[in-house]
Amino acid sequence: MDHVPEPDRLEQLMLQQASAVGALAPGGYRVVVLEGDGRLSTRDFEALTRAAEYADDAASEAEGNAPLARVFDHALRIVHEGRAFWARAPR
Repeated sequence: MDHVPEPDRLEQLMLQQASAVGALAPGGYRVVVLEGDGRLSTRDFEALTRAAEYADDAASEAEGNAPLARVFDHALRIVHEGRAFWARAPR
């Protein structure tokens, strides 16, 4: 992947990556990250808070404005989008 795909295609690729790795146990979470070199990577977590932190860290380290990290639950529903720390609204 030499460039970032269109948003709908990226969502499709991330879902395919999340499912290709195998099933998650109920209560598990899988983070899919679009790396800087265009590869998709995955990492599994037992807690949503840890998965969300990882996705946010990945988004914070990424270059560009593309959606770069997603957290999927065991049913492969997106439950969190990684957000760069610098892009968050102040509380």
